[in-house]
Amino acid sequence: MLIEVNHAIIRLTEVYKLLTIKFREIMAVTRLKRKDRKNKTVSRLEVQHLKLATNLELGSRSKEKATSQVVKNRNIIAELEKAAK
Repeated sequence: MLIEVNHAIIRLTEVYKLLTIKFREIMAVTRLKRKDRKNKTVSRLEVQHLKLATNLELGSRSKEKATSQVVKNRNIIAELEKAAK
Protein backbone atom coordinates (compact mmCIF):
# COMPACT_ATOMS: atom_id res chain seq x y z
CA MET A 1 0.00 0.00 0.00
CA LEU A 2 2.87 2.36 0.78
CA ILE A 3 4.29 1.74 -2.69
CA GLU A 4 0.93 2.60 -4.28
CA VAL A 5 0.78 5.86 -2.30
CA ASN A 6 4.30 6.76 -3.38
CA HIS A 7 3.41 6.07 -7.02
CA ALA A 8 0.29 8.21 -6.67
CA ILE A 9 2.33 11.06 -5.17
CA ILE A 10 4.91 10.78 -7.95
CA ARG A 11 2.13 10.78 -10.56
CA LEU A 12 0.49 13.83 -8.97
CA THR A 13 3.85 15.61 -8.93
CA GLU A 14 4.32 14.88 -12.65
CA VAL A 15 0.80 16.11 -13.42
CA TYR A 16 1.44 19.25 -11.38
CA LYS A 17 4.66 19.93 -13.30
CA LEU A 18 2.88 19.49 -16.64
CA LEU A 19 0.03 21.77 -15.58
CA THR A 20 2.50 24.39 -14.39
CA ILE A 21 4.31 24.29 -17.74
CA LYS A 22 1.02 24.55 -19.67
CA PHE A 23 -0.13 27.42 -17.47
CA ARG A 24 3.12 29.31 -18.08
CA GLU A 25 2.77 28.75 -21.84
CA ILE A 26 -0.79 30.08 -21.79
CA MET A 27 0.22 33.11 -19.75
CA ALA A 28 3.12 33.79 -22.11
CA VAL A 29 0.76 33.68 -25.11
CA THR A 30 -1.69 35.96 -23.31
CA ARG A 31 1.14 38.37 -22.50
CA LEU A 32 2.27 38.34 -26.13
CA LYS A 33 -1.28 38.96 -27.36
CA ARG A 34 -1.60 41.88 -24.95
CA LYS A 35 1.75 43.27 -26.12
CA ASP A 36 0.73 42.85 -29.77
CA ARG A 37 -2.54 44.68 -29.10
CA LYS A 38 -0.64 47.50 -27.43
CA ASN A 39 1.87 47.69 -30.29
CA LYS A 40 -0.98 47.69 -32.81
CA THR A 41 -2.73 50.53 -31.00
CA VAL A 42 0.47 52.57 -30.65
CA SER A 43 1.29 51.99 -34.31
CA ARG A 44 -2.22 53.04 -35.38
CA LEU A 45 -1.99 56.22 -33.30
CA GLU A 46 1.43 57.05 -34.76
CA VAL A 47 0.10 56.66 -38.30
CA GLN A 48 -2.92 58.78 -37.43
CA HIS A 49 -0.64 61.45 -35.97
CA LEU A 50 1.51 61.46 -39.10
CA LYS A 51 -1.56 61.73 -41.33
CA LEU A 52 -2.86 64.68 -39.32
CA ALA A 53 0.52 66.44 -39.38
CA THR A 54 0.68 69.07 -42.08
CA ASN A 55 3.70 69.32 -44.28
CA LEU A 56 4.27 73.03 -44.83
CA GLU A 57 6.54 73.77 -47.74
CA LEU A 58 7.23 76.83 -49.81
CA GLY A 59 4.51 77.15 -52.42
CA SER A 60 2.25 74.79 -50.54
CA ARG A 61 -1.47 75.51 -50.64
CA SER A 62 -1.72 75.08 -46.90
CA LYS A 63 -0.61 78.24 -45.12
CA GLU A 64 -0.05 78.71 -41.45
CA LYS A 65 -2.34 81.14 -39.70
CA ALA A 66 -0.83 84.53 -38.91
CA THR A 67 -1.87 84.05 -35.28
CA SER A 68 0.00 80.73 -35.06
CA GLN A 69 2.65 80.56 -32.34
CA VAL A 70 5.14 79.21 -34.89
CA VAL A 71 4.67 82.28 -37.10
CA LYS A 72 5.02 84.58 -34.10
CA ASN A 73 8.24 82.82 -33.06
CA ARG A 74 9.66 83.08 -36.58
CA ASN A 75 8.89 86.81 -36.70
CA ILE A 76 10.58 87.40 -33.35
CA ILE A 77 13.65 85.41 -34.44
CA ALA A 78 13.80 87.39 -37.70
CA GLU A 79 13.63 90.69 -35.77
CA LEU A 80 16.39 89.55 -33.40
CA GLU A 81 18.58 88.53 -36.34
CA LYS A 82 18.07 91.94 -37.98
CA ALA A 83 18.90 93.71 -34.71
CA ALA A 84 22.04 91.60 -34.27
CA LYS A 85 23.38 92.64 -37.69
